[in-house]
Amino acid sequence: TDFSTTNQESPTLPILANRPTQWKIQVGYGSWFDHVQEFWDHHLDSNVLFLKYEDMHKDLGTMVEQLVRFLGVSYDKAQLECTVEHCHQLIDQCCNAEALPVGRGRVGLWKDIFTVSMNDKFDLVYKQRMGKCDLTFDFSL
Repeated sequence: TDFSTTNQESPTLPILANRPTQWKIQVGYGSWFDHVQEFWDHHLDSNVLFLKYEDMHKDLGTMVEQLVRFLGVSYDKAQLECTVEHCHQLIDQCCNAEALPVGRGRVGLWKDIFTVSMNDKFDLVYKQRMGKCDLTFDFSL
């Protein structure tokens, strides 16, 4: 079910974890797995930039540098540092918002929510759906 286009309330993670065969992980435009794989097929194309959320948490400065190079924007070191600082401030504001659902902007929060059994089920679905894809994710930092 794509909960973004229905009046149904999105189920909680524990409820979804009990139905791993139904883990479609829908985003507004379909399956997350299909969406990511379709874009990853083009990650070497000159008009595609692939940045990962976890990498931004590890080294936001490098990610901003990649973005400005991709966009062909000229910048100096001071501008880059100012941009990175501004991004950090925005991230802090967003991640501390009370209205945020599950994520709260923290990498690896799933460990606080998933039981061992739930994690095993997700790993199975992930391997089935992403097994042929050479894209890797850091599920915790």
